[in-house]
Amino acid sequence: EPAGSQPEAAVAPDELEKLKSEAAQVHEMRSRLAELEVEREAALKAQAAAEQLQQEVQRLQAEAAEAQSKLADSEEPAGSQPEAAVAPDELEKLKSEAAQVHEMRSRLAELEVEREAALKAQAAAEQLQQEVQRLQAEAAEAKSKLADSEAQRATAAQDAAGSAELQEEVNRLKSEIAQVPELQAAAEKLQLEVERLTAEAVEVPALKVQIAEAEAQRAAALQDAAGMAELQQQLERLRSEASEADGR
Repeated sequence: EPAGSQPEAAVAPDELEKLKSEAAQVHEMRSRLAELEVEREAALKAQAAAEQLQQEVQRLQAEAAEAQSKLADSEEPAGSQPEAAVAPDELEKLKSEAAQVHEMRSRLAELEVEREAALKAQAAAEQLQQEVQRLQAEAAEAKSKLADSEAQRATAAQDAAGSAELQEEVNRLKSEIAQVPELQAAAEKLQLEVERLTAEAVEVPALKVQIAEAEAQRAAALQDAAGMAELQQQLERLRSEASEADGR
């Protein structure tokens, strides 16, 4: 295996692409979440306004019913029931309230329209809240998957570093193994040299004896040569003396 290779991460290619796509959507999802939060706040305000309008509608409906009841009592024919003792100011108040019935009904209609709009806004707010929760869940899931992927990549990087070190050790051992034949040849050559030197070392004492004998013979020969030279000189001297004697 090449030294620079890395073990594959435990993530399928399609899953990795999906994670990358989800990661790329994180910023967009955050922007969308911010928009939905703004819309949700507006919807909650509309919901509160709708509740206030509902209370106002109920109050006005109660006042209108009370006014209609009092008006009906005040306009009942004289022969049906005995006349009630009503103070003039109370009667004027009832008439004034009766005159406001039409206006109150119009206001009630307007409030009903506003209430319907508020209810729709409330429903939209609930849908937006559900959408916010869904997007938040998707974002959390994407972040979790990204964290898992990063952890797997870190583990893979550590495994790759360890694999690279092991590969270097394997390559070193292979290199050393490849050098074994050369080392064996060199060892055999050294062994032969050792054997030769050992054999020569065994012969050294005999050689020393032979050298000593040769040196002794040479010394004797030199001495013999010196004696021969001296004898030769004496012989030459005697010959010279003999020649001189014959000449006389």
